[in-house]
Amino acid sequence: MTESTPTQATDGMRERICADLRAEIAAGKLAPGAVVPSGRALAARYGCSNNTARTALGQLSEEGLITVLQGRPTVVRGPARKAPAGANAKLLAELVSVSAQVTETQQKLETLANRRRQLVDKLHANGMSYAQIGAEIGLTRSRAHQIHEGG
Repeated sequence: MTESTPTQATDGMRERICADLRAEIAAGKLAPGAVVPSGRALAARYGCSNNTARTALGQLSEEGLITVLQGRPTVVRGPARKAPAGANAKLLAELVSVSAQVTETQQKLETLANRRRQLVDKLHANGMSYAQIGAEIGLTRSRAHQIHEGG
């Protein structure tokens, strides 16, 4: 009879953890989006090292079953989505591009609005009334005051 080496024992434990988690995912016990036990919790459950448990989680991540992000809970991935074909693929690509442009534009607008607020505040501090400021930039006094208030 041959004895198992520490590496074989570790590999066996890693495979056991992986097999058990695969089974829980397949059975729906761990549904998409469900939090997977941490490496530390798995180590305690299986009586193995944290390293062995984390290695098992890494393997399941490589297999696409779970998502592991540093500083966040590990979760079960949802079912893989089919890539859209033909016209939908082109439309989705354009939508992604336009959405990125909208986000960038919103960030620029926010920066500009903050700068405008700073300038209105400085002009008002220098003695200009909101009515004067509004008249200079084509706004009513109340709108100039709203800008000062953060609107």
